[in-house]
Amino acid sequence: MTEWSDTAALAMFTAQDGDPSVPGMPNQSTAQPGTTGQPANGAGDAPAGQPGPPTGSGSWIFLVAIGGMFILMIFMSGRAQRAERKKKAEMLAAMGKHDKIQTIGGIIGSVSEIREEEVVVKIDDSTNTKMTFAKSAIQQVIRSARAEKEDSSSAKEPELASAIDS
Repeated sequence: MTEWSDTAALAMFTAQDGDPSVPGMPNQSTAQPGTTGQPANGAGDAPAGQPGPPTGSGSWIFLVAIGGMFILMIFMSGRAQRAERKKKAEMLAAMGKHDKIQTIGGIIGSVSEIREEEVVVKIDDSTNTKMTFAKSAIQQVIRSARAEKEDSSSAKEPELASAIDS
């Protein structure tokens, strides 16, 4: 069965002059060096009067669209990073003494001293353990001491008002 299929395939691809060739590929015996065997007008195997294959102008549009999306992606990620940096700078500027913070390493403590580029954090109250961190190592302010004072003063006012009314 293999011999018959090989013979049939060879017979299908045999040209009139007896040379085996593959449709759409240049014939090695007639191709000139440096040529592709395709007609110069780019029409390929299309009959006369029929339009040829596409010339590739759509590929430029595709590349421009991909490039535009890439530039938009970079622009949007840059904006997000700038906003995040601004938010962190505001958080560090608003950080004060006795604020409860968390470092990027996961250490939680309260601020005991703020220096130019460093923060001294009190880790344990019973042993008075303190550690010094760079300001860039502060991940978040968990609880602000100022916010607690404001909450406690505003919480007392309604209680006083209700006591006066009764």
